[in-house]
Amino acid sequence: MIRSLSVMSFLILVLASCEEKEMEVKDLADILPSSERDYTADASEELSDAEDSSNYFKQSFLAHGVLIDDLVRLESDAFPDRFNPKNSDRFQLRIEQDSIIYERWIYEDSSSLLNAYYNWLDCFGQDCESIKPGDQSRVSDQPMQLFVNDTTLILITGDVNADRWMKYHVSLGFEMNWRHVMQQSNYGKMTWSRYIDGEKIPVEPIQTLENEDNK
Repeated sequence: MIRSLSVMSFLILVLASCEEKEMEVKDLADILPSSERDYTADASEELSDAEDSSNYFKQSFLAHGVLIDDLVRLESDAFPDRFNPKNSDRFQLRIEQDSIIYERWIYEDSSSLLNAYYNWLDCFGQDCESIKPGDQSRVSDQPMQLFVNDTTLILITGDVNADRWMKYHVSLGFEMNWRHVMQQSNYGKMTWSRYIDGEKIPVEPIQTLENEDNK
């Protein structure tokens, strides 16, 4: 009888110990932080250190086919920054012997983009010239390219290689549907076009985005 009581007591102690351990595991799980980080956030928002940020974007250009030798992020604001873009990135790139400025502004929607875009055209370039889509004037002493879609403005200054940037933007996921593409060569005047499913279509003077949509 005494032996039975001893065995019973031992079993009770073992069961109690198991229950206590199970409770401890559950309590530990309750206090551990859950992984709820938003991995869709733009990388530039998380890269606070200037060197880390520059290295990240340098590798991004290289990974998408633009073989740059060096990159510096430009911290000063440009005209389109006045219109509250959702995100903007501005870089000075060195490709072989060329110094190229690459600037990109992303807006919340097409209305926000239109507001920024047409205000910018009213005061474009260092001399704050007023230009309209289709104008064939010359607004810069350097070659330049301006890309416009529904939410994004991209300006590239100092590079005549248009094909390089077309391929780069496709690799980033941009479709070949540009509302406006303005290009100016080293010594030439501006030419304007739009792209619909990859087809290049000339833009006539004073042809706005709204008028193009009605065609």
